[in-house]
Amino acid sequence: MRRTCVILLGVMAVAVGCAPQVQRPATQDAEGQPKSGGVLKMRESVYFTNLDPTQGLRGEASFISNFVFDSLLGFKSDPTVKYDDVLLAPRLAERWEAAPGGKAYTFRLRKGVKFANLPPVNGRELTSADVKWSFEYIARTGPFKDVKFPKANQIAFKLQGLDRVETPDPYTAVVYFKNPYAPFLTYAATTHLGVMPHEVYDADGHLNDRPIGSGPWQADLQRWQADSRMVFKKNPDYWDAGKPYLDEVQGLVITDDAAAVAAFQAKQIDVFRDIDSLEGVERMQAAVPGAGSVKYLGWNALRFYYNINVPPFTDVRFRRAMNLATDRDEFVRVSTKGQGAWAMNGAVPGVFTDAELRQLLPYKPEEAKRLLREAGYDPSTEIETLYTTGYGQQLLSDIQLLQAQLKKVGIQIKIVTLDRTDLSNRRRQGDYMMAPTGVGPALEPDPDVYFYSYFHPKSGTNYYKVDDPKLTQLAEEQRAEPDPIKRKEIWRQEARYINEMGYALWTHHAPGFDFWQAHVKGHHPNVATRGYPTRDVWLDR
Repeated sequence: MRRTCVILLGVMAVAVGCAPQVQRPATQDAEGQPKSGGVLKMRESVYFTNLDPTQGLRGEASFISNFVFDSLLGFKSDPTVKYDDVLLAPRLAERWEAAPGGKAYTFRLRKGVKFANLPPVNGRELTSADVKWSFEYIARTGPFKDVKFPKANQIAFKLQGLDRVETPDPYTAVVYFKNPYAPFLTYAATTHLGVMPHEVYDADGHLNDRPIGSGPWQADLQRWQADSRMVFKKNPDYWDAGKPYLDEVQGLVITDDAAAVAAFQAKQIDVFRDIDSLEGVERMQAAVPGAGSVKYLGWNALRFYYNINVPPFTDVRFRRAMNLATDRDEFVRVSTKGQGAWAMNGAVPGVFTDAELRQLLPYKPEEAKRLLREAGYDPSTEIETLYTTGYGQQLLSDIQLLQAQLKKVGIQIKIVTLDRTDLSNRRRQGDYMMAPTGVGPALEPDPDVYFYSYFHPKSGTNYYKVDDPKLTQLAEEQRAEPDPIKRKEIWRQEARYINEMGYALWTHHAPGFDFWQAHVKGHHPNVATRGYPTRDVWLDR
């Protein structure tokens, strides 16, 4: 039985090979007693419109859920925890245990936890029945099995294979899976699997308009301003007495990196998450020398989704040629000023050594030309690549760099700019040839997301449109393998196979940075929490 926290050796300790650099303000060496009150302002590059955690992109779900909903478990984040350590900690569940075989997990819930005192929930107590309802809703099982939802479920893969949830008493939930499921406890600690009340769905028929949870914050939707500001106010009935310390958190939408850097310098922003513009970082470090910061190498690479059901991506020779024509050294040198690392399809940092990656990912433009000739590729064909300004200037620059590299072997890339919603819809519907996703930190601290959710045919986020029996088998095997060393070896097999078949193109991992002002206390970003302000943050001004 695990009563406090546990290091997930099967995930981070095996997979991550790059030590982040954390710089804390001198004033944080002895932070003193927390102070209550105040408004914390953080920069966001996108205005989030999907309030149902299952209906938006995972980034949207993560943003809403981090504030509003509590999960059964959480991740420890304090001065004693290194940035890249993933440690489970109690949240709604005080204790938990996994049955032998990895198919059943028992959670003992806290007593007296209440949902926010907002209609139609009205502050009632959270019980195991809410865990059951939430997991069935997320997994689309039980009463939701045949319900037609307007959008693909972005997080159902985390509960794929859910058999049932039993509730022997109001404070005990037992979660059963049809097959052994190694990543479940990690996923149970992510806010994507937050516990939600049923009353909102019962009243509205959906969860799009009223996110109500038991978390430290509640959305103050009346003060949201489209494309400008998102506001979360303190939940006065939060179960962890005295927290959160802040009265309010505001997400200020600033799409332009330079404008956001200027706002941070002017102390109009307290926390600046996920900055990947190295020029902006240099300006920030020079202008705000007392700020705290963390530098990390994100798991998410610059990656391009292929729709392998659309020519010429139907031909494995064309897909392999794309890989052979990609100069990853140039990406690291130009895009990251030498601070990045090579990336391979499905392989997070640490799964392969640098030497292994260089063997698996040779830059051979002449071999690429030969494969294109064999495939009968018409060099006048334009490969449409979707892009949205919401993803930032750096991504556009990266696409243009790939465009220049591929042109050398006769592949013509045409950049089609859409708004973020249109791009998302077209990608979900398979109405595209190629679409990029920029680099950044992990959305969840388990490589299962890169193997199962991206490539399994039952996953709603299989944008590659891949249905390969061998790949499906490997994805399921790594989920069922409890031994971390054996599980890593399956990741290696799967990544090699993805690369061999050319199912996707990953170019490089880039460094990312989080900054926070010296007056922000109790802010201890961790790879698993992605730098969101937590219930422990307070201000000293």
